[in-house]
Amino acid sequence: MFRSYSGLLSKRRKSKGGVFQVVSTAVSEPETVNEPVVTWTYSRVIDDEEQKTQNGCFTTLPIRIHKEDHVAEEGSQRFVQDLNYIVTDKTAPKTGCLSSPVGNYASVIYPECLPDRLEVVAYLTELGYLHLEWIVHELISEEHPDQQTSESSADNVAEENDGPTESPRDASLKKLLTKAMTDLADRNQLVGLEIIDTYRNNWLSSKETPTADTFANIDEYVAFRRTNAGINLYGTLMGFSHGTRFTKEDYSTMTDVLSAAERAIIFTNDYYSWAKKRKDSKANVILFLMQHEDLSVEAARERTKQLILQSEYDFVKRREALYKSHPDLAPQLRKWAEVLGAAIGGVHYWCANTPLPAVEEEEPEEEVSMEETNGVVNGEDLVNGAAHPNGAVPDGETVRSAEEDDNSDEEESSEGDDDDDDEDDDDDDEEEDDEEDGAREGEQEVRAQEEEAPPALQPPIVEISPVQLDSSPLVAPIGYTKFVSASEVQSNLMSVLNIWLQVPSRPLSLVKQIVDDLHSASLMLNNIQDNQSSVQQGKSAAHLVFGPAQSMNSAAYTFVKVSKLVNSLNCPGMLDGLLEELELQFIGQSWDLNWRFSLYCPSEAEYMAMIDRKAGSTFKVLTRLMQSTGMKGSTLDFDSLTILMGRWHHIRDDYLSLQVPECKVLDQGKLSYPIVRCCETDPAAKSIIFGLFRQNHDVLPADSKVQILELLHRSGALQDTYHLIRKLADDIEQTLKYIESVAEEPNAALSSLVASLEDVPVPGA
Repeated sequence: MFRSYSGLLSKRRKSKGGVFQVVSTAVSEPETVNEPVVTWTYSRVIDDEEQKTQNGCFTTLPIRIHKEDHVAEEGSQRFVQDLNYIVTDKTAPKTGCLSSPVGNYASVIYPECLPDRLEVVAYLTELGYLHLEWIVHELISEEHPDQQTSESSADNVAEENDGPTESPRDASLKKLLTKAMTDLADRNQLVGLEIIDTYRNNWLSSKETPTADTFANIDEYVAFRRTNAGINLYGTLMGFSHGTRFTKEDYSTMTDVLSAAERAIIFTNDYYSWAKKRKDSKANVILFLMQHEDLSVEAARERTKQLILQSEYDFVKRREALYKSHPDLAPQLRKWAEVLGAAIGGVHYWCANTPLPAVEEEEPEEEVSMEETNGVVNGEDLVNGAAHPNGAVPDGETVRSAEEDDNSDEEESSEGDDDDDDEDDDDDDEEEDDEEDGAREGEQEVRAQEEEAPPALQPPIVEISPVQLDSSPLVAPIGYTKFVSASEVQSNLMSVLNIWLQVPSRPLSLVKQIVDDLHSASLMLNNIQDNQSSVQQGKSAAHLVFGPAQSMNSAAYTFVKVSKLVNSLNCPGMLDGLLEELELQFIGQSWDLNWRFSLYCPSEAEYMAMIDRKAGSTFKVLTRLMQSTGMKGSTLDFDSLTILMGRWHHIRDDYLSLQVPECKVLDQGKLSYPIVRCCETDPAAKSIIFGLFRQNHDVLPADSKVQILELLHRSGALQDTYHLIRKLADDIEQTLKYIESVAEEPNAALSSLVASLEDVPVPGA
């Protein structure tokens, strides 16, 4: 099939007649040159008056729409006409998927499209949008075969009889794609080939049936949606719409900006489409959050809203960083970055104002009482065991029991008896009276015995509250901490180790989640224990946002959650290993707290032993988990590496905390390595430093901080700490190279990790 597409692109059609109308003006792509590019030419800003139509739109980015929106609408209508010509059943839509009261989707996601290309861009976007709708429909039909139409059932029979055949919908998509490719062939062959390649690798590949459980974390979900939603095609069409072609180098330059933009668009689409698709949803970020973070629908929607706003914030920051790191950025890339911002806002505006079909709720069956139906339910006489025609009791009739009918029959049969039997009846009546008297006396005796017996014990009736409480308050602090304190060093180390260990994708994602959770939970507790440390990497610590008690509760829960995740990996002995390392981590922290409380200055050897337990255990968990789940490298020894990484990470944090102007770490009375080093080399300085710490100030006076820092400089403690950090980095590099030689496999990721280790400022810089 794709050979035929390539053939179409290698030659123009000789004839353009037929049912399909091809809008085509042969335009060759200009070569990419760094000439000034005007960003805003073909679009206009959605003003405040128009934004009043917004239905809950909360985007923080500007909103723009193409001035020739009617041209995009023409592309949508042409697509619908072509589709209804090819697809003869009732599944073909009668209106375009991109149309809305506020404009065409293509007009907001490609606001600066060249006017003569807007129609075909809208056509191709309609094709991709319809593909998604049909894929979802087919997957639902596979799970609910009883709901399939007779036409789809006939197709299934044909497949069973004749072997695997192409579905009618796939055939229709291919016909439409062929037609679109022919159109593009008249415009640009390279762009056409790129689009074909994207279709081959994504939309026309084998269909998956993803669920929220399919993804270990939200990054895996975004990666799936990126392919499933055809995001890869977006960049190609964006370049085509701007009259240029982006190279691999361009994509590499724009990676960070594109990633944030894609997340914003994906989360926005999920947020607004949930009302339409929640009944049959398999993969939606709201469903993912409900299952993985145990949130209610409303809590998951609110969390998704935060993800959207965060993605928009990340986009703006990454775009600023791009401009700063590339002052000579090519004009066409700068325009792309600017248009992306408007596209994110425009997609949000379009989604918020595009009406979705209401979700049909299942109506509960009404309970029918016996009184309301005179004992008849659904046409059946529940009293007499007979059924009335049409389920109704005829007018004027009453429902009688079988006993009443029997009595009536006996009365009728006795009317004809002779009067000669009266005397015998009198004798029988006397005997019956005697028997009734005896039975009555027996009943009285039984009743008396029952009244004397104590009542049987019954358990109290406990009413279960119908209110369902989710875990949103429990997981909020840990989620916040993970956001503000991501550890790049651990992530880089995992990339290095995985080249040797070859951990499969899903276990690797779980290991990363486990390590991130452990890091964040430990950090939350440390911030509370460090005399209410208020700042974490320039942002408020979790306990200031959610309270100390809730933050401690969240940290404790996270340790339980991590244990469950480790257990789910089915690695023998790994859960015991995790608990051992956690125990060592708590022991190390206990000595850190003990020295601070008792104002005892440990020796350097004691301080190193504390670090090995407190910081080294996290890195040891990382390596042990990766070795347990990896396909290779189970015999490699990483013990020395984990000790060195723990020391480097902890001492570097100690050192950097004294380089900031406020030096809030001194308010906590924390015994960092530079202070331990200073006290060991200069006893006089030790007396001054601990004398100042004994003053019990909530905030150490600025003069006292300056005095301590001068002592650290004068004693050479800061310089010694700097040299120790550099030495630890060199030892780590040497250890990694030794492991590389033992593994007999070169590791290209070593350079990036080593570079990150050397990023330490000189004292006083």
